[in-house]
Amino acid sequence: YRVEIRQWYEDLTREAVPAPRSAGEFSYPEENGNFASVLPAAVPMNAGGGLPDEFNLDVPFTAQAPLKEWDATHEEACEEASVVMVDYFYKDKTFASPELADEEILKFIDYEKKFLGFFESTTADELARAVESYYDYDVDLVYDFSVDNVKQAVRRGYPVIVPAAGQVLDNPHFKDPGPVYHMLVVK
Repeated sequence: YRVEIRQWYEDLTREAVPAPRSAGEFSYPEENGNFASVLPAAVPMNAGGGLPDEFNLDVPFTAQAPLKEWDATHEEACEEASVVMVDYFYKDKTFASPELADEEILKFIDYEKKFLGFFESTTADELARAVESYYDYDVDLVYDFSVDNVKQAVRRGYPVIVPAAGQVLDNPHFKDPGPVYHMLVVK
């Protein structure tokens, strides 16, 4: 129960997270074929008058294996779970059940197999192309970014899907040593 106890302790000692903000609180006007965002009027500014120091988008969560079936497909479904969570954020939806979340992930995996010829460990570029085709979203793919770039995107109402070196994430839910590659949503 080491992981459960650690998670309990971290939850107990964690600082309060700002109230989550839904996609409906933002406007996403289209400008010159690209999407731009505008902060909602209700967003409190920090003492200096700039953007808030803390922010929390109401991105619904699902595990990449919502039914806890860690088969070969779900071991490789972090990209698809991330995409489905962001899609649900923009549509202001929540996952009614683990079965529904799993169904959505598997539908996107099936599409990737047809569109890309595979779905395992897709690169950011491959995933962006599949998302644009399947969901008809405009995706900004940024290769040279900073933590501040990610924070700015989130503060403006855009969840950010980030590819990461899984073994350096120090996620207590990963089995040692953790995945070499993992994709997640910054909210």
